[in-house]
Amino acid sequence: MVPLDVQQFVMRAWIDEERELSGREVELTGFAVPAQDGEGWYLARLQMACCAADAVVNKILITDHPAPEADTWWTVRGTWVEPEGDLYDVSQHEITTTSVVEVTNPPDPYE
Repeated sequence: MVPLDVQQFVMRAWIDEERELSGREVELTGFAVPAQDGEGWYLARLQMACCAADAVVNKILITDHPAPEADTWWTVRGTWVEPEGDLYDVSQHEITTTSVVEVTNPPDPYE
């Protein structure tokens, strides 16, 4: 199991042409965001370069575990759902979960 920031996972997944993440269990911590289409939910963290006003959301889709309440914090272990085709065409990355545990003392939402 490899602990990663959500940002690290997303960036790594987008450039992993050799598919080295495939089959490796990762551990990610973030807050729950409902999927707008109702299909699953996202584990998310905010990436900040300068200040909160320039923050962007890094998120990972989860479809194999019931959606928790929005804005609650979770540590998720799982494996990358390897997309078909070119990684640069992927709009979002997904993991298959092996465990989902609520975080009682959440970290700073910014990475």
